[in-house]
Amino acid sequence: MRVHIEWLQDGARNAARRDDIIVVIDALRSAALIVTALSKGIERVFLAANIHEALRIKSLYGDDMLIAGEGVGMPIQGFEVGNSPIKLLKVLEERRPRYMAIITEATSGTRTVDAIFAENSNATVFVGSPLNASSVAKVVEEYVEKLEKDVTLVCSGYLGKEFALEDFMTAGLIARRFKSIESFDDNVLAAMLVAEMFENDRDHYMLYQGRSKSYKRLSEIGSQEDIEYCLGKDVYDTTPYAVYRREGGMELIYFTKFE
Repeated sequence: MRVHIEWLQDGARNAARRDDIIVVIDALRSAALIVTALSKGIERVFLAANIHEALRIKSLYGDDMLIAGEGVGMPIQGFEVGNSPIKLLKVLEERRPRYMAIITEATSGTRTVDAIFAENSNATVFVGSPLNASSVAKVVEEYVEKLEKDVTLVCSGYLGKEFALEDFMTAGLIARRFKSIESFDDNVLAAMLVAEMFENDRDHYMLYQGRSKSYKRLSEIGSQEDIEYCLGKDVYDTTPYAVYRREGGMELIYFTKFE
């Protein structure tokens, strides 16, 4: 099994063109939001480009849908969750919607998924996070055995524009859990090294994570609790799997729990 790491939307398109099995990583926070939603009983998590599209999806599936909207780290007015898995958990204590839609315009991980399917509508796409690192590694490895394809771990990056330490670490965390890696380059090796620090000396790792742009941005908007949650290791045995299809005159992308 050959494993690659790619970055941002251009890297996602490269992986899609190769027809690799793709794991999209956006550790802080959209990957955690999707993993949490599916782990807590939401059946499908849809991606919506904007508010208008989210409402159109809701019109197809009824009122039993939660819409999560975010702009530059803050919830869009009228949508209580934003991109916060902690706020999602609090909402789910009061009600359990069947579906959820995430507005993707300010969320790098979900925009990465859009880029993949724009390039290859038949792409095989999973979502990876520290929260489900072991689960996604196991599922991907099983897929590789059946399809004999390469694996690409796509790091969505800070605001979708540049390197993000937490995404790189998560790629390494997942790679460390593969049992049959035959080939990988020094990018994967370095990511595994950073992940080893995260697993074996978390306090040391967090000294560096605390200096990162992602950490500082979320801290400034009062999302410290989200940071701690999103960096939880192997909390859920859930692997989100992407589905692309046309319905009701729309092109839909949604995640469901891989069974």
